[in-house]
Amino acid sequence: MDNRKRYVFLYAMLVVFAIICIIRLSDLQIVNGKENYEKSLSRTQRTVSVSAPRGEIYDRYGRVIVGNRMGFSVEFQRVKGMDDAEINGIILKTHGVFKNNGDTPASDELPVTDKRPYAFTFSDKEGKAEASWKKEMQIPDEYTAAETIEHYAELFNVDGKYTDTEKRLIVGVRYTMLIRGFSTNISYTLAGDVSKDTVVSIKEHYDEYRGVNIMTKPVREYPHGRLGAHILGRTGLISDTEYSELKEDGYGMNDYIGKEGLEKYLEKDLRGKTGRSVAEQDEDGHYVTLTEAEPAVSGNSVYLTIDLDVQKATEKALRETVADIYAHHEDRNYGADVAGAAAVAIDIENGEVICMASYPDYSIKDYNKNYSKLLSDKNNPLFNRALSGTYSPGSTFKMLVGIAALEENVILPDTLIFDEVIYKLGESHFKCLHEHGFVNVSTAIKDSCNYFFYTAGHKLGIDKIAEYADKFGFGKNTGIELQEEKGTVACPETKAERNEPWYEGYTLQASIGQDDNRFTPLQMASYVSQIASGGVRYRPHLVKGIYSYDGDEPVSITPITENDRIVMDKENLDAVRYGMRLVALSGTAEEYFKDYPVEVAAKTGTAEVYGGSDNGIFVAYAPYDNPKIAVAVVIERSGGGSYCGPVAKAIIDAYLNAENAPELTLGIDKLY
Repeated sequence: MDNRKRYVFLYAMLVVFAIICIIRLSDLQIVNGKENYEKSLSRTQRTVSVSAPRGEIYDRYGRVIVGNRMGFSVEFQRVKGMDDAEINGIILKTHGVFKNNGDTPASDELPVTDKRPYAFTFSDKEGKAEASWKKEMQIPDEYTAAETIEHYAELFNVDGKYTDTEKRLIVGVRYTMLIRGFSTNISYTLAGDVSKDTVVSIKEHYDEYRGVNIMTKPVREYPHGRLGAHILGRTGLISDTEYSELKEDGYGMNDYIGKEGLEKYLEKDLRGKTGRSVAEQDEDGHYVTLTEAEPAVSGNSVYLTIDLDVQKATEKALRETVADIYAHHEDRNYGADVAGAAAVAIDIENGEVICMASYPDYSIKDYNKNYSKLLSDKNNPLFNRALSGTYSPGSTFKMLVGIAALEENVILPDTLIFDEVIYKLGESHFKCLHEHGFVNVSTAIKDSCNYFFYTAGHKLGIDKIAEYADKFGFGKNTGIELQEEKGTVACPETKAERNEPWYEGYTLQASIGQDDNRFTPLQMASYVSQIASGGVRYRPHLVKGIYSYDGDEPVSITPITENDRIVMDKENLDAVRYGMRLVALSGTAEEYFKDYPVEVAAKTGTAEVYGGSDNGIFVAYAPYDNPKIAVAVVIERSGGGSYCGPVAKAIIDAYLNAENAPELTLGIDKLY
């Protein structure tokens, strides 16, 4: 009996289910069949690229410097039946939403300024770039920037109802859409990483934004704000020029790529593999469904040689020291024009860059928003002074001249020279700042005695000085991963490049780090590391190793490479290094390192600058008897090298606290 009831119940349930299915099918096919059929005809499918997360960037201990998060981008695609008036209206409307919510729209690529009086933005003075662009875009040669705006306004039917500001905005976006191939198949990114308020504003009125879709994409995240901006560089939307060069490598018109710094240098490693989804679109071009067809693959992880704590301390010290110099400029009668600064620290044993900072800096996140302001800033915050700034080394060059004179037997470690204050060379007189009496090479370095090095340099000759400058890496690239300046070495060849003669007096100026001697802070740090190491100079590098995104599989490890090796007599080298130790004990660096818990060797330099306060240079290494770290600091128009001391001390302080760094995390242990 029980079984019979159970079967009756099951049959009843089947009948009910069948009736429900019949009713639903009738509704779909009979009652609303025509409407659903028309909807199915109006929907289309297209393949959509799925952006892969870029590889994350870590410091030497595996702490995240650059990460990823998911963000929203606003993309625009042409829809069937869409005319210029509708496109222009949507552009203006979306940009109004961006402005109200504090979002930054994608930069347009029209080479005309965005405000009246309009001007072309080509940088070459000869006008070749402008002529080439006009020819490519079929713009009459004689057209001014304003006439070019009107040309495109007519082409895109931007009529007279718009203000000048609105017209320029629409023309700029339409031009960029044009060169990027905007169509029913190729969308254009109106803005990336927009706020949730923008997403809500657009989605609430989706019917007014035909062809506009909100997409979720990985976005670069900077947990430490402005830290390391000049090293890391930035990413940005691929340009049409970049796309034409990279499309064969699988790049799309809406991809973000490395534009500067390590983001650019490591593009192939950081970039992942783009995935694909199949999108179903309604008649208004909005995505109804997205179905994954091929998953995106994340890029590789990069471990830098940078110590996050030391980098933070360095940037803080540069900022505060520059501010302090300016705050006290009235008391010191110099420093009112203090400008930029840079600092570099290198691991003496392998060339790893422990910190590299340039001041003033900028926010990578707000780069696009602040670009015009950054570009017009007189102190040029976009300029990487650590790698591209070249400066006279001043008295920090005296160690090189001392080593050269000792190695070439021009002097001995105990050779005494009496400082007569005025060094006479024919009718020319070269002055020492103080009367130092009898000095040897060690005390001459400690007292920064110009007279001693005039004498040694004159006897040595400019050719030998230039030869040793080459041995210490001056006047040539260090080989670091990023773009750098070679600098110049004072010598007859350098003058000849400018069709200038070489006079004997130039040798004396070169001997104290002046004349055409101009080096980068990185080169100066590398030079000091070579003195500290006993003659070996390793290639400086920022990348320690590259691993798969999860940190399990090694892709590449940066090899430790010697740039040069000088064999020097130990007694000669010790005499020079002892001079640097005396600078820290009782010389111009005494204030910072006399009673320091670790013995430090240092040298300050002051380099004359035309029409302003002198530049300050400070170099050091520590510990004195077991060198580990070499430091170079430059502060433009600071008034003197001793004022750079707080930065050097902050770097060494932070470095000595490395024992307090966090435990090694995933992946980084494989790098040792």
